[in-house]
Amino acid sequence: MTYDKRIVGKNIRAFRLRYNLSIDDLADMVGLSSSFIGLVERGQRGAKLDNLLKFSKIFNITLNDLILDKDENKALAESKTSALEKKLNTLVTLTHDISEESFDFLIATLRNLKKLKSANIQLKEAETSTLTEKEIKYFANNNGKQV
Repeated sequence: MTYDKRIVGKNIRAFRLRYNLSIDDLADMVGLSSSFIGLVERGQRGAKLDNLLKFSKIFNITLNDLILDKDENKALAESKTSALEKKLNTLVTLTHDISEESFDFLIATLRNLKKLKSANIQLKEAETSTLTEKEIKYFANNNGKQV
């Protein structure tokens, strides 16, 4: 992945137009001159990282959306989708022959692990594979609180 100021400029212009912003509006929002924004959009000047971050925040996009061309963005999205599909296929393979009760237990466990994560509670030095069913039920019944 390389930084190409022409691609960045094209993307900035596309997002600016999508949000119906004038060059002057965007310049005010980013804190740069409108002539500099014009140079960046035409690929004649590059923007510093802190300004790229401002652009991505204004447009509510990632830096990848800003610096990659559409084909690179598409390939990146597909690779992430492919990785997720592999994980989901693994989950399906591992659970296809378990009982309904075990499957319900697995779902409850995943929901409780999500609650633990959202509460910023980490189980130190313990992988889920080392937890016994009794320990998982304990955490599930106590919403992850140690009693």
